[in-house]
Amino acid sequence: MDEEYDVIVLGTGLKECILSGLLSVDGLKVLHMDRNDYYGGESSSLNLTQLWKRFRGSDTPQENLGAIREYNVDMIPKFIMANGTLVQTLIHTDVTKYLNFKAVDGSFVYKKGKIYKVPATDVEALKSPLMGLFEKRRARKFFIYVQDYDEKDPKSHEGLDLSKVTAREIISKYGLEDDTIDFIGHALALHNDDDYLDQPAMDFVMRIKLYAESLARFQGGSPYIYPLYGLGELPQAFARLSAVYGGTYMLNKPECKVEFDSSGKAVGVTSAGETAKCKKVVCDPSYLSDKVKKVGKVNRAVCIMSHPIPDTNDAHSVQIILPQKQLGRKSDMYLFCCSYAHNVAPKGKYIAFVSAEAETDSPEDELKPGIELLGPIDEIFYHSYDTYVPTNKQEEDNCFISGTYDATTHFESTVADVLEMYTKITGKKALHLALAHHLQAAALLVVVVADLLLALDQQLHTAHLFILKDLLHVLQATVHLLRLVLHMDRNDYYGGESSSLNLTQLWKRFRGSDTPQENLGAIREYNVDMIPKFIMANGTLVQTLIHTDVTKYLNFKAVDGSFVYKKGKIYKVPATDVEALKSPLMGLFEKRRARKFFIYVQDYDEKDPKSHEGLDLSKVTAREIISKYGLEDDTIDFIGHALALHNDDNYLDQPAIDFVKRIKLYAESLARFQGGSPYIYPLYGLGELPQAFARLSAVYGGTYMLNKPECKVEFDSSGKAVGVTSAGETAKCKKVVCDPSYLSDKKVGKVTRAVCIMSHPIPDTNDAHSVQIILPQKQLGRKSDM
Repeated sequence: MDEEYDVIVLGTGLKECILSGLLSVDGLKVLHMDRNDYYGGESSSLNLTQLWKRFRGSDTPQENLGAIREYNVDMIPKFIMANGTLVQTLIHTDVTKYLNFKAVDGSFVYKKGKIYKVPATDVEALKSPLMGLFEKRRARKFFIYVQDYDEKDPKSHEGLDLSKVTAREIISKYGLEDDTIDFIGHALALHNDDDYLDQPAMDFVMRIKLYAESLARFQGGSPYIYPLYGLGELPQAFARLSAVYGGTYMLNKPECKVEFDSSGKAVGVTSAGETAKCKKVVCDPSYLSDKVKKVGKVNRAVCIMSHPIPDTNDAHSVQIILPQKQLGRKSDMYLFCCSYAHNVAPKGKYIAFVSAEAETDSPEDELKPGIELLGPIDEIFYHSYDTYVPTNKQEEDNCFISGTYDATTHFESTVADVLEMYTKITGKKALHLALAHHLQAAALLVVVVADLLLALDQQLHTAHLFILKDLLHVLQATVHLLRLVLHMDRNDYYGGESSSLNLTQLWKRFRGSDTPQENLGAIREYNVDMIPKFIMANGTLVQTLIHTDVTKYLNFKAVDGSFVYKKGKIYKVPATDVEALKSPLMGLFEKRRARKFFIYVQDYDEKDPKSHEGLDLSKVTAREIISKYGLEDDTIDFIGHALALHNDDNYLDQPAIDFVKRIKLYAESLARFQGGSPYIYPLYGLGELPQAFARLSAVYGGTYMLNKPECKVEFDSSGKAVGVTSAGETAKCKKVVCDPSYLSDKKVGKVTRAVCIMSHPIPDTNDAHSVQIILPQKQLGRKSDM
């Protein structure tokens, strides 16, 4: 222990383990200690023996409860918002490879003595008794405003500055009833009390958006996911992350006393007579009790049952929110239930929790409204714990203390505390997490409030007056329900030039015959792309697929590898830190220079001038930014063509902003599915994509006509397209969308392609079944890549 560390972390709760992992990834030397002999601290998951010992003082639970070790009972029960900050952190840090998750079955809200499911689909919204017909009309207008609100688009603000206008003021504009406000504010925006009503409305609106995005992400009955084997898996997973990046762990260390110098700054931690020196200390409140203050208390009941919660459609996992007004309380009460389906109990057993911020000294009486909703209970344990916040000045004592976990059943406040601490510890924003939040999460942005709007419109028999929006405003014409779309093709199949052909079609197209060789195998098992392309796993096409829900018609698989050609050989583009270390693409000193460049790209945030290092990437060229780091030509080739995926070297003399963003996209895509490349590819070939979007259009009323000859576009006297004629019949229209072959105009180049059928993988690609190899222009003496 007699070493010096950048940071010593005390306690292995979830917050401390996330920070330990993030700081280790940042290259800091971290020592992580805990007085307990297990990971998790207050956020651990206990087996039945540990549960009995903690609450009953005995380690002999009843035999009728099942296998002891099949229990994993959370001490801080929380579900995970599927598109929230914790998920972004998990994906960004690659901790997901240590965990498995399952969608939570349902989210419910308590109203006038009964529980109601929060609608997760348009059908549920139609049937939901949470609002009456006229109230749904008013709520619809509010949801349209929330749906369309874009912080960067003043036109969507309707004259309201949400950083100044309160939630109460924006709600009053739509005349919503008290029960509706309860439902929206507590079951969707997930506020714990009604204080939000008199605070700026921005957070309120963004919370509703987050709920909708999370609801859409995994197409479950709720916006939540939950790890198999309980939440105790999370701190252990982040501990593994820290260890991978050099963090040192010591459990069962008694006392763990923080040492201070004469100026009051933390300089080390002593345990069992040994002192480890450090520059900063991170800990939970129990390690520095003189630097925190009590701000509240949480009462909780832990219940073991042999049935699901009544009136929840026999759901194995649910959240039920009891808004404060419904109970005459100052804050909400929460019910949380999971079961053997999540591997937290033996088959047939359910674990339910009832939690609330304490307003009395009697947990039994205070939690009674929630417990009464559970039905028969096999065993019940009550416990209370005080909540603390730090009172110290971190800049003066170098101690960074986390706050106590609150009573809510989701992790948003927890991760907000972690990211704030990270910023204070490192002196910089968690830019890499912000990047994951704004880009990777954005790929999953599907605002499901629109489903509710759709259902309301159907019920009210009104015209559809909204457009589903995502970050790219893609496919608006396809899904905008005011558009009547006719889709025609001269061919008798979908896909046009982007179709996938079977062997007969391939032979007919290129050999003029429909009799391929027999030794090539079954004709219909071939799906040969005419426009062969892989899909960037976090790119705009994936965002479009998810936003439009076209993914339900498709199945994808990660591409095995991405390679680059250099001086007559092909090399794998590294997909992990281990591969990067071993890669011969750069020498040792060049890797050092490249690392500085990648750190700049990693930290670059267009909105944060501090990250720009004095460079305006909308004016500075890619060549200028590369020259700053003194990279060799081969490295520039590798980065520009294999990572940024430029087709030629013209990018070098263009503004560097696109170059930098392309590299970021490559990294995000590489991380998304933890494959050997940043790409995915649909089963049965790319010809599945146009067919899937055709199905989408048909679902929304589009009409399809194949094998239509000629398809001549008709124009009026002013030169505007007014219709399309085929086989003597003309369909009138306001606009025409087509590929170049229907309105041929100007040729700008030519593509040459060879289609090869082989009986082996490409040599030197580790026998990969799917690969991309980029041959940069300079390596071949060409003007563009191969």
